[in-house]
Amino acid sequence: MFPFGVTFYPDQWPVETWAENFKNIKNAGFNIVRFGEMAWDWVEPDAGKFSFAGLDRAMDLCAKHGLKVLLGIPTSQVPPWFHRKYPGSRPVAQDGTLYPEAGPRPNICRDNPNYRKHAERLARKLVTRYSRHPALHIWQIDNEPVYPPLTTRRQMTSAIARTPAAHSSSGQKRNTARSKSSTRSGGQSSGPIPCRDSMLSRHQRPASGKRSHRTFFSIGSGSRPTV
Repeated sequence: MFPFGVTFYPDQWPVETWAENFKNIKNAGFNIVRFGEMAWDWVEPDAGKFSFAGLDRAMDLCAKHGLKVLLGIPTSQVPPWFHRKYPGSRPVAQDGTLYPEAGPRPNICRDNPNYRKHAERLARKLVTRYSRHPALHIWQIDNEPVYPPLTTRRQMTSAIARTPAAHSSSGQKRNTARSKSSTRSGGQSSGPIPCRDSMLSRHQRPASGKRSHRTFFSIGSGSRPTV
């Protein structure tokens, strides 16, 4: 099979839309879907408490609709609980400045021993659970690194605040509702920014770690990893 596909993040869409979306992807001529590489908080919303029901459903729906999956190991964007539990784990710039919890990818220092322990555990659980799933075609073991300049947050906050929509009551309400998910997104702030919806149509989250792909190769012999 020559893989020809799209990225679709089911965890960012209402579950009742998934079946139709996968059906439309198949009908459009695609044969593979990529997701999961930015979903650590989806499968482990609290430390040590795993929930695979959503990912199970997404994988099963792909199999039902004749789609293969490029499944990401989501170890480059740790969940909000990780930084609360291990406050000294954020990445550090060359000048010694700490990066914020949201924005950089990865948002974690990969030399941190607590990160390595949790990332390896997550990778093992995912590979053990899905390596022989009929929808699985290939694994993604990392994602593109993104380290925006440390001035970006200040510049973006200033720019957004100047937009007319930033001062509307509806914009403020939308921002408040979505601010809870900001630490798992690709946004530049770990707190509210006025009416980010006027500039960003969808959130994105990030992906996998060095430690986990060594683990991954050793326990995923029944699957086809990619580098």
